[in-house]
Amino acid sequence: MVEYKDKQSITIADLFERTWLSRYPWPTEITYDKGSEFIGHEFKTMVKEDYGLKVKGSTTHNPQSNAILERIHQVI
Repeated sequence: MVEYKDKQSITIADLFERTWLSRYPWPTEITYDKGSEFIGHEFKTMVKEDYGLKVKGSTTHNPQSNAILERIHQVI
């Protein structure tokens, strides 16, 4: 976990790169909710083009996956 001051896409992309990708094995796919910090151009560009990872956003027609993500956020 890492503290951040704003939820801009560029900030979240930078934190993701510094706290996860620089320390742990890279995942093959990233799943995220529809928060504005994840659907921004900077985050998607960094994840897809710079690191070649697949991105998968949760959908509104699949509430089960969204509930799991929201529960994880509550626990953290």
